[in-house]
Amino acid sequence: MNEKTDTKKLTGIPETLLVALYFGAAETQRADGIIRDQKAVEMIQNIEYDFARFNKAWASQIGVAVRTEILDKATTAFIRQYPDTTVVIHKTAEFAQSRICRKCPNKLT
Repeated sequence: MNEKTDTKKLTGIPETLLVALYFGAAETQRADGIIRDQKAVEMIQNIEYDFARFNKAWASQIGVAVRTEILDKATTAFIRQYPDTTVVIHKTAEFAQSRICRKCPNKLT
């Protein structure tokens, strides 16, 4: 079993990124969810944070899901247009964004 990540000192932008990750996981767990991001679900399960305060923010959750769907489609279209492209993931964005893992797993090295 993995040890949970401590988030007691998170504020500002890092906390906002965490909330977006949570909404992606929450949407994935819905039977009628707009997106499927199993990596977000796995990551949220390993983070110690009181996400309950966001449970009523359904409009934000839908906004995150719709934005994710739009950007996923754009990423997929770009990779199809430029199949020999190299994908570089910045380390600070890696935890908060699993789009490349979902849409272009064969591009990761």
